[in-house]
Amino acid sequence: MNQFAAFGKTIPEGSDPENQLFNLGSTSVPRIDKDEFLTWPTEYGNAHVTLWKDGKTGVVTMTVDDNIMAEFAFWNELLLQYGLPTTFIAPTSGYSEAASMWQYETALGQAVQSHTHGHPSGGDYANMSTAEVWMDFYLGYLEIGKYSGSPSRIIGYSYGWNNAEYSSKIYIAGRGTTGSANGVTATNYNQTASFSGLNSSYMTKFNAITEGSGRGGWCSVHWHSVSRSTDLVRQIYASLYELSEQRKIWTATFADAAMYGQERDTSTLTVTGSSDNVFSFVLTDRMNDNYYDFPLTVAIRADSRWQAAAAMQNGVEREVEVVEKDGATYLLVQAVPDRGEVTVRRLTLSGEQTEDGMISFVPEEASNSLSSLCRKTFTFTVDESWQHAWAVQDGSALPVRLYTEAGVR
Repeated sequence: MNQFAAFGKTIPEGSDPENQLFNLGSTSVPRIDKDEFLTWPTEYGNAHVTLWKDGKTGVVTMTVDDNIMAEFAFWNELLLQYGLPTTFIAPTSGYSEAASMWQYETALGQAVQSHTHGHPSGGDYANMSTAEVWMDFYLGYLEIGKYSGSPSRIIGYSYGWNNAEYSSKIYIAGRGTTGSANGVTATNYNQTASFSGLNSSYMTKFNAITEGSGRGGWCSVHWHSVSRSTDLVRQIYASLYELSEQRKIWTATFADAAMYGQERDTSTLTVTGSSDNVFSFVLTDRMNDNYYDFPLTVAIRADSRWQAAAAMQNGVEREVEVVEKDGATYLLVQAVPDRGEVTVRRLTLSGEQTEDGMISFVPEEASNSLSSLCRKTFTFTVDESWQHAWAVQDGSALPVRLYTEAGVR
């Protein structure tokens, strides 16, 4: 366990104190067999963790360096249009006035992470004492957390310069400035490769992590000012959105991708129950539970009886989605490692009626009672006349989305 990172923290109840790694660095041998994570279960009741969130094949993280706040609105527009987040890599020296902007960005769904404190060059670092280097790394971590209201989990290295001894004690992962896609079987999370968004072969790189020998990889893309490149950026986000809808690529914040990858690489999944109406499992990992709380996606093989489902983990509602893949039915459950047993229950519908632009139904459980606080998601097929929709239950408005083949309407 990393003593500096865990100082003053209490390990969450149920965590294994002997398996609290802070990060995974370089390794000469593969940590995982990616094909095991890419192959979905074939037998009813079998389950496994998917390679990336929602069963997607690869991951892309879009990062923007140097805290160019005048361009934040452009990146926010892309988030609102496509639902794909950006990670702002920000130096903190002299930027305390950015606090309200950083807080707004994190609340919106973007991420703000460290670019060190003073943003020194490699030459600057050569003339700094070890104490000054440490403080440059540490203050970036401390001040992002203080001013953004959200913890700084990762660092984008200033001019690509890294002192792994220091960064690995402060951050769960680090982003470099050179290279291509990161392989998935033996990722050095302390020194991930990243390429410029101006690279004209970006689609070749994206396709490489969804097929062929590079399947399952991680593309980190970095930008600086995009004032002259907005059309290119829009093209890239449109491409990522299409690949996301095809379940090929997950576009994530850098910290979320780093958490998912390291949790997955050290995870153990044990199915504890399987029946016609209920599945249960326990998911653990070897990462520090103070810093790793991102849900892993667990794919469970079900059958056509499972049209809707609800999941709970140690009294906490977890997201679950019923999907079809290659003619088979699966449940995709979002579960956090080391937080207790997960129970998934089948739901049924009764009294369903469709008439004159209205659908009404009563959700019922197929087995024992489940917390009334647990939200259920139901999917209905409608025609093109449905351009807008709203839902009400017992006088309270409910969220509803309309999807087309191109995505959310």
